[in-house]
Amino acid sequence: MALGLVSALGCGGDELSVREFAAKGNTICKADDRSAIGIQDQAPFTEFQAIPQLEDLIALAKEENSELEDLNEPERLSEPVAAYLAARSEAIALMQKGIDAASVVDFNSFERLQAELAQGEHARAKLADRVGLTACSRMIPPRFNSR
Repeated sequence: MALGLVSALGCGGDELSVREFAAKGNTICKADDRSAIGIQDQAPFTEFQAIPQLEDLIALAKEENSELEDLNEPERLSEPVAAYLAARSEAIALMQKGIDAASVVDFNSFERLQAELAQGEHARAKLADRVGLTACSRMIPPRFNSR
């Protein structure tokens, strides 16, 4: 059973075609999007209250990165896939910096980092589209209840 799952994900097997890579990658992203929506179901009132949500989103994003890295993309997509995954890793680092800022009650930095994260969304989506991952990198930073 486990071997079948590894094979189905394209891990350790033959190089995927562009179409197979896109299909498998988009399946990963769609599933994780559903999880992210669940994580963000309860909007926090403050930046400090967003910390657990951000921690969960970071864990989910890291897991998604790992699953995408495990796909055996076509050689011709290796460089753009690497660029896309690097951009995702930078976004994860920004979310972690947001947690760090909220933890020390530096809400100005938290807001700036959230804005920077949102500004990079378009570029990440373009990189994802370039490799056929049209369901990926449609991230929405945490929303807040009105105060």
